[in-house]
Amino acid sequence: MSTIFVIGIDSTLGANLATRLAEDYHVVGLAAATKIEPAQVETIVNPHRDIKTLTTLLDDVAPEWIISAEPCGSYCWIEPHRHDLNIKQLEHSRNLARLSADRQISLTCLTTDAIFTGPWMFHEEHSQNFCSSSTATAYRQLEDEILGWNPQAHIVRTNAFGWTPKGLPAQGISRMIEQTGQISLKDLDCMRHATPIHAVHLADCLLASYEHDLSGISHIAGAERVNPWQLMHQLTLHLEGPRIRTPLTIEHEIAEEMQQLRYGYGETSLQTKKIKAAINRSMPMLSEGLQLLREQTTNGFLDRLNGVQTPAEIAA
Repeated sequence: MSTIFVIGIDSTLGANLATRLAEDYHVVGLAAATKIEPAQVETIVNPHRDIKTLTTLLDDVAPEWIISAEPCGSYCWIEPHRHDLNIKQLEHSRNLARLSADRQISLTCLTTDAIFTGPWMFHEEHSQNFCSSSTATAYRQLEDEILGWNPQAHIVRTNAFGWTPKGLPAQGISRMIEQTGQISLKDLDCMRHATPIHAVHLADCLLASYEHDLSGISHIAGAERVNPWQLMHQLTLHLEGPRIRTPLTIEHEIAEEMQQLRYGYGETSLQTKKIKAAINRSMPMLSEGLQLLREQTTNGFLDRLNGVQTPAEIAA
């Protein structure tokens, strides 16, 4: 594979994917506004996603594989008020699907687990227990649009986390760490569950999916079903070590019936049997992802994410 084109590199997910993939491949990132430049990644800043602009970009980059990490609603679970999709992005995805199909470029589009809701656990790809919110409906429309224009595209529903690169406001896990003790208990309830996966583990699964030439819809997620309160507790345990366990309070248990219908407030755990069989690998436990998160602060990954080359890379 000569070149991977990561669209949406100016996000936590896009930047982490690009950083991991750049360890083994030539990676070009496309940002809408902020020039995020992980080590060994070339970044292009262009806010436009019309046919003419995308055609020029694809001619210049000449990728063999496109990964679209925009839009992706990975953060709405731990940041329930965050919505990442607007009607213009449907047109953007339509254009990308059309051009990739015409040029026979492999296309992977990342979407979100938040299209689902409870009370069912571990939704399969064909599950119909959808969240009825306008945002979730728009995401399902986006998936249909992409596969309509490019039936060979790979739609991946996920809930990924990782370090936010410098230059962007803290998102997801980084925001939780930055605002420890300040986050509303309602945002750390014990009722909503999901199956988060570290973005680097996701990148490895995406590579395996590309190698197996997968298409259609797949769920790639962690092996452990957790709620926001459990995530915060395990996060502090891995990063700070053992401490006094904060007891649950009535505020942690707030989950009104109407609230379950709101985008990102329902049961969104993903069943991953299909992808495990397809690529012949198990999904990681949350503890593995959080351990990797800690290791990245000392093993050079965080430096590369922030555009700082390692001594070995400088010498090369």
